[in-house]
Amino acid sequence: MLFAATLASLLAAASASPGGSGTCWADTTAIAAASAMGANTPSLGIFASVPTGAMYTAGTAVPVTITGTGTFEGILLYAIAGPATGDSATTSHVGTWIGFNSTYQTLDSTVTAPVANCTKLGTHATLSHTSPIEKTLPVTFNWLPPPNAVGNVSVVAVVVIGQTAAGAHAFQVAQTSFGPSSSPNAVAAATTSPTPSSAASRNTHGAALSATWVAAVAGLASVSALAAFL
Repeated sequence: MLFAATLASLLAAASASPGGSGTCWADTTAIAAASAMGANTPSLGIFASVPTGAMYTAGTAVPVTITGTGTFEGILLYAIAGPATGDSATTSHVGTWIGFNSTYQTLDSTVTAPVANCTKLGTHATLSHTSPIEKTLPVTFNWLPPPNAVGNVSVVAVVVIGQTAAGAHAFQVAQTSFGPSSSPNAVAAATTSPTPSSAASRNTHGAALSATWVAAVAGLASVSALAAFL
């Protein structure tokens, strides 16, 4: 019975609970088990993204856009340090969400149960909805990086749509990653970094060829000898 009650409380996790998410992280197994939404459904076509090539700098907000078609009812949105595969119920949420309207809120100590208080994972670091009214996709939120870089970050979003033709809610987890502008190993969003060794190899090879030609020219006694060398 306790297990069932716990799962029931997680229905607010990402299903459009009236006042906001009832969980602080994207536990798809618990969300699906606690409701009639079924499993995480990638076919909904919902994506999280930042501008192409984006990297973060302290004090400068990064726009995070949730794209898709139609409308949605609920959302859970946060960023963590490292890959999304490292996400868990105790993983700290980094940065803060700013500039959103009254349709949304951060899950802090001001919320009322069953909406989750996620302050233990980071203040103003976990964003959700304030009501289950239909909201239009795409929608953009502003993520403010922490004062000190934490390496590459992953933004995780759980988006819930209204009832489908089958009569149930459906949800999808969307993710995107990017890194700090100060790190040589940062992941630039939606880009493929060039291979440093390729450029270095070309420069080294060019320098070697130049040295060879200089030596060859210096060692030739006449223009005719140079022509013979060529």
